[in-house]
Amino acid sequence: MIECRNLVKSYGRVRAINDLTFDVDAGPPIGLVGPNGAGKTTLFSLISGFLTADSGTVRVDGIDADSSRRNGIIGILPQDAPFLKGIRVRDQLDLFARLQGMSAREAIEVTRTVTTDFGVADLLDRKPEHLSHGQRKRVALAQSIIGQPKLVLLDEPTSGLDPVVADDVRRLIQSRAHAITFMISSHNLAELEDICETIIVINEGRLVVATSVAELRGRDQRLRVRLANPADDAMIARLGRIEGVVDVTCANNDLKQIIIRYDCMDPDRLQMEVLGLMQAAGLPVVELSQGGKLAEGILRLVRDEK
Repeated sequence: MIECRNLVKSYGRVRAINDLTFDVDAGPPIGLVGPNGAGKTTLFSLISGFLTADSGTVRVDGIDADSSRRNGIIGILPQDAPFLKGIRVRDQLDLFARLQGMSAREAIEVTRTVTTDFGVADLLDRKPEHLSHGQRKRVALAQSIIGQPKLVLLDEPTSGLDPVVADDVRRLIQSRAHAITFMISSHNLAELEDICETIIVINEGRLVVATSVAELRGRDQRLRVRLANPADDAMIARLGRIEGVVDVTCANNDLKQIIIRYDCMDPDRLQMEVLGLMQAAGLPVVELSQGGKLAEGILRLVRDEK
């Protein structure tokens, strides 16, 4: 879906994108992460054709960034998507549809369909300045899929939203993920961990890693166990004697949250031994997860780059 080859973009003496190369396949949502100033917004602008690269190439669905054949292939939701004041939502969305070559009748039908799907059809006759932040975000998300794009770029799609509205937006994205490839730039790593299968990490305009969420988490050799009742010192000691275990600690000194760091070639075997000990001791396991959190893996990779 996206092919970047030796991509370079500078602003004066500052190189925002530095020899960036990666591929993205069509499919489940992809997360784009990196520190502030990493080049995420510039990369989105290059992919969408808003900016021209100094050198290198970027293609979407096999089509060059400067080709008119890309019209309608890409949808985009900027972090603070602007709408014109004083003009009804209906008229603005109709205009977006007409700009993609639709007839007046087609534009009206598409606007009705996407706003119904995204739960904002009742806002069509209102003006943007009379909408809440969450309502504007929903309308902008509906606008980004007008024309059935193959790729949609989302920049901080849930920024500033309350938890309920943010969850609604995530569900809307997931409901369309079977037909559209979403690339999501966000600082909310827990959110990306929930909805993305692939993560691209960039820093100072360079690629740090492009890999699956599972692989990135799995690099951290830790087993996290959450118990219904606290473990005792004897249980901690028994866990520490399992072959391959390096150390056993409690998160925040809470004996219900056990973290087992290991170094072995068979983590599944270790997991079964841990569960066996817990069962024998009558300690109900509420949750067990293998690997570290996504945020921890990304922070470690970015720090190692410096």
